[in-house]
Amino acid sequence: MRKILKLVWLKSLQPLGIFSQFIGLSRLSFKSSLEVSPFPLILRKLLDASAPVNPLAKSGLAPEIEICIPCTEKDLILLREVIGSAIITSENRVGSIRVVVPHLQVEIFEQHLGNQFRHHNLVVISEADLLGELIHLCISVAPHTRRGWLIQQIVKFMCVLTSEYKGVLILDSDTVLTSCRTWLRGDQTQILMISEEYHAPYQQHFLKFQESSKKLKAPYRNPHVSFVTHHQLMQPTFLREMFGGYFNWKHGLERWIIAVKFEGESPACEYHCYGTYMVTNNPRKIRFARWGNIAIARSDARISNGSLDSVTLRTNFPSHLSVSMHAYLS
Repeated sequence: MRKILKLVWLKSLQPLGIFSQFIGLSRLSFKSSLEVSPFPLILRKLLDASAPVNPLAKSGLAPEIEICIPCTEKDLILLREVIGSAIITSENRVGSIRVVVPHLQVEIFEQHLGNQFRHHNLVVISEADLLGELIHLCISVAPHTRRGWLIQQIVKFMCVLTSEYKGVLILDSDTVLTSCRTWLRGDQTQILMISEEYHAPYQQHFLKFQESSKKLKAPYRNPHVSFVTHHQLMQPTFLREMFGGYFNWKHGLERWIIAVKFEGESPACEYHCYGTYMVTNNPRKIRFARWGNIAIARSDARISNGSLDSVTLRTNFPSHLSVSMHAYLS
């Protein structure tokens, strides 16, 4: 069965990618309804299962990347393994690591991490220092209970937009990577994963944001899937382009924030926006890779004595490529 899936993948998905040839992208008019019709879960599972694990393997000299992890104290116990797994599994050399935390928690994180990742130029910085005045815009837009959620998304964008590297691996602070990948190669081709989840408000927010962005190119299409994968390689060049260009990206980011309408619990997603933008604007720079994530309760992760037993984690989930230990599952 797997051989058949691989043949289908190779024949149907190249050279333009999974959506443009295998599924096809329906053109959307910004003046029309924002209704979306996602592909059924079984098809999203099939698309994920049939994707190669490491499509950019042996791509020659891969550029250095940066890692960015927004974090709060609730995930501190996982952080060393989250960072370590990202370094070990990356076939792109990791040049620096930024851990971004609430202002009052900087010292706690610095003491916890110590000098363990000094060879990778790890720094702990505060959300306020990274975001500047944008943090006030986030606070004004989001209700009190959702401010941290929105700020973490903008932290991820800002880490990419201000990076000096060609690629930034954004990583949720509760997700351990267990499979080696080449994230980015020298010609700006990167891997992208789709998630099994589909949440319509994410696409609706993306379209609202695009309606307000006059300088962005191309009519946007509905990929019928989402990219909420808990980790994602983002390229500063393309993200700045999405937000309006090298000199205007800050205004575009402000529009993105303003477009977030808290009529539901989760009205927007940074991962989905970047993935949709790349699929519809730069499909030749994308190679789809398997997601293969599993979400588990922290009680199943064998956390003891203040540390995560990563060996047990990898042994217990050998067929998965990443493990997310969401606090709400515990």
